[in-house]
This record gives sequence, C-alpha cells and structure tokens, in this order.
Amino acid sequence: ETPMAHSQTSSPAVFEGTKWSVMAGLGPGRDVLAQVPEFAVEAGYENITLVHNDLDAFKGICDGVETAIEDAGATLVDRIEYAASTTDFSSTALRVAEGKPEVVVECSAIQDSIGVTRALDQQGFRPAIIASPTSVDPAFLESLGDLAEKVVGYTQFSEALGYEGTEEFVSG
Repeated sequence: ETPMAHSQTSSPAVFEGTKWSVMAGLGPGRDVLAQVPEFAVEAGYENITLVHNDLDAFKGICDGVETAIEDAGATLVDRIEYAASTTDFSSTALRVAEGKPEVVVECSAIQDSIGVTRALDQQGFRPAIIASPTSVDPAFLESLGDLAEKVVGYTQFSEALGYEGTEEFVSG
C-alpha cells in the first residue's frame, strides 16, 4: 500500500476500496453531522429533512445522518437531492417547507448551504435547527447575518472543548 496524506476530504471513496493508505485531516463524511439527530431529539425535535447535492462526498454526509436518525428515534421527513450545479434553491426550499421539518440538515458546500438557508427564509420557513458542515466558516455568518442564528455545525478541533492535553497542544 502507498500512503497518501489528504488534508480536506471526507468522500468515502478515499477511505475504502483504494490502493492508498489514507491519512486525512477530515474524518469520513458519514461521521460529519451524525450527532445531529441525537442532539435534536434531546432538544425536543424529531422531524428531520436532509438536503444534499448529487456529489458522493455530500451524499455520504447525509447517509451518516440518515442512519443516525433511526438510531436516535427521530423521523426522516424527506431526503432531497439536487444537482451540484444548482444556484437557485427555491424549489428545494419549497419542498423542504412543505414537509414542515423541525430540523433541516444541509449536507453541502458553503455556497449551497447559504443558498438553501436564504431560500428557506424567502419561503417564510424557519426550522428550529439547521445543521450544516460549513456553518463554522466565518463566511457563513458574514453572508447570512441573523439567518445564521440556530445553525449548528461541526469542527475537527476546538480549544473550547477542553479535552485532556488541549492546553499543552495549543501552547506548544
């Protein structure tokens, strides 16, 4: 096997069935937002809609969330896939709004997540929680302003979590 270091991938194809021994900065996509259903149920919300484009990396994120929905005792309202070339998310947002989910998980790149969030607002629909893997990007907040309220995401590392060894890692 040949080692390969890759800093920014979560596509399952990179981790499985290849000749490469992959060392990646990101974990597999299926793990990225998989904690959202449990978090939502603990907060009192159980109806979840998944939204993603047709690229494998983003499908993989939603695959992990879909599996976690059942495990958390939540309900999958809808799973909506759109073409990766989409720039007008109005029909996607309309379909999301029709299902009235309490939680919308946007398994997408930042420009898509911003577009879907804006389109939901234009439909007059605001779920209790929106989850996006890109919500920690400062451009997300800068672009959406108040629409970024109640949006959750994920990060690979945060000093604020206070895990053992964090102080030494940050100062060293």
